[in-house]
Amino acid sequence: MTIDWAQSLVDVAAAAAFTLLFLAILLAAKWFRGLLSPFNHDEELVKRDNPALGLALGGYFIAVCLVFVGAVSGPASDLATDLLTVAGYAALGVLLLNAADFLLDKFTLTDFPAESEVVEKRNLGIGAVKAAFYIATGLIAGGAVSGEGGGVAATLVFFVIGQATLFLAARLYETITPFRVQDELASGNTAAAVAFSGTIVAIGIILGDAVSGDFLGWRDGLIWYAKSVVVCLIALPIARFLMDKLILIGGDINREISEDKNLAAGFVEAAVAVSA
Repeated sequence: MTIDWAQSLVDVAAAAAFTLLFLAILLAAKWFRGLLSPFNHDEELVKRDNPALGLALGGYFIAVCLVFVGAVSGPASDLATDLLTVAGYAALGVLLLNAADFLLDKFTLTDFPAESEVVEKRNLGIGAVKAAFYIATGLIAGGAVSGEGGGVAATLVFFVIGQATLFLAARLYETITPFRVQDELASGNTAAAVAFSGTIVAIGIILGDAVSGDFLGWRDGLIWYAKSVVVCLIALPIARFLMDKLILIGGDINREISEDKNLAAGFVEAAVAVSA
């Protein structure tokens, strides 16, 4: 086999350029998140060793990576054009991530200031939930910026409907559980937080797939999205019910999580949701 050394050098240079671009986007995303927060994130992480904030920011950085991967998966052109295109869509994705974080407090975690719970009270459960929402949002944003066609308009429209569905599904989860999720989160029930977080990531996986790929027109795109939403809003509650009956034999998942604060049950529910 003959190796094309010239092309190999070009490929290595391109990989290095995209790696440096990712690091720049990651640092910019960290700076922007800190700019929007009333708390000093570096001080919380280094001096106060705040694990709840570390968990939330970890989810945020994973989300930034998911957005970047979605942007990179678009059509290729020359290296300079590709770098500018990926940088533009990745930056848009970071803005969308932070907008979604603001809306999280308005539409889902409405009973308490989530960031204050994470920073001041070190509520590890709420840190996990924020990380899960970041990851789910990153999956949606990454899917929305991937593929060919549609441009910025299609990206924004499908991100908005995907994020709206995510918030709706979070409300549905609270509706089908006999305990109030926000009360459990505020009381420091990590088991409830882990279970809820797994479901949020699972929904993000479905919605991210629903908005990803090439843009083939509004009609086809919206029909495919609607089918995925039906799967999301019907299949996941069924999976949770079956898990209670077939996996946690001899126990009740709701009681184990809300009353016993059984972290093992929370991990199992989260894993089953993501798997489903």
